[in-house]
Amino acid sequence: MQYGTELLQSGTLVFAVPSVVDSSSLNYVINPISPQFDLIEYRVYFLPLEKRLIRSV
Repeated sequence: MQYGTELLQSGTLVFAVPSVVDSSSLNYVINPISPQFDLIEYRVYFLPLEKRLIRSV
């Protein structure tokens, strides 16, 4: 927890962490308290999911 807190407070905009699902991949975490956070541009895309993967409530 201390390591994560230090990363956030460092001002780093984005940092990579290993994927739990695929060990050959990385996930990128965006730091919302970075002074550069407002520079991020993004788009939202619809992601259709296979109905067999969705658990009904």
